[in-house]
Amino acid sequence: ALRSMYPHSETNSFRLINGEGDGFPGLVIDIYFDTAVIKHDHPIMEELWDRYAIARLITQDFPRIGCVYYKRRNDDDSKGENLVGQLRSEVQFLENGVSFASNIRDAAKTGFFLDQRDNRKLISQFSKDKSVLNLFSYTGGFSLFAAKGGATEVTSVDIAKAAISAVERNFEINNFQTKHEDIAIDAFEFIAQSVKEKRLFDLVITDPPSFAPNQKAVEKATDGYTRVYSDSLKLVRPDGLFAASSCSSPINFEMFLEITKESFAKACKKGTLVYLGGQ
Repeated sequence: ALRSMYPHSETNSFRLINGEGDGFPGLVIDIYFDTAVIKHDHPIMEELWDRYAIARLITQDFPRIGCVYYKRRNDDDSKGENLVGQLRSEVQFLENGVSFASNIRDAAKTGFFLDQRDNRKLISQFSKDKSVLNLFSYTGGFSLFAAKGGATEVTSVDIAKAAISAVERNFEINNFQTKHEDIAIDAFEFIAQSVKEKRLFDLVITDPPSFAPNQKAVEKATDGYTRVYSDSLKLVRPDGLFAASSCSSPINFEMFLEITKESFAKACKKGTLVYLGGQ
């Protein structure tokens, strides 16, 4: 009932069960239009939850669901299992009017980072007539919404060739005519090259992978975030916009704000906070 607003005409992808937040420890279920994906935060949770019974309940409550897929870690010998139906090589779904395609079997997490939905929409509201650089782009979520918002050009950078191919595919299925450059290169290397070349963008988005998987890594992660944000800021035009994001749970809001302040100082830049968001 909490998610009864979905699906609607603009969005048909959402998180049905959010682990501990919904009273289901270690259980995540994401819906991508007609496909449900079950994932656990640890293999031991397989023994707690009956995935076959859960799959039956999903199809009872959501008749549109034709496939329920149980997804294991990507480095697991068996990446996953079809519980109901057959997982397609490409699953398409909608988020705020933008189409996305995901190869769920090989993708990160359950297939997409649904928790950034509101932030992606926000980017579209800041992108009109701007050149946008999306660093650590993965499959181009921010890039697509920048294009939807009227960006003049979008550059997506990610080290994974498969992710960059997915960016191109997502632009293709949306038929966006925005000029876009999709580059498979280490983002740190791209930043260093671009600083040397004195390239500048109106909006730079830096959303790196987690630098702090646990509390022990916080100090090193703080240094890493400060470095990558300060270097990214050197690519922002005067009076331009910078969007920084962190997916490291040990880095809380207060720490994140301190990191961004230090990044501005290190880059000898001055900034004004216009928005602070979360999941």
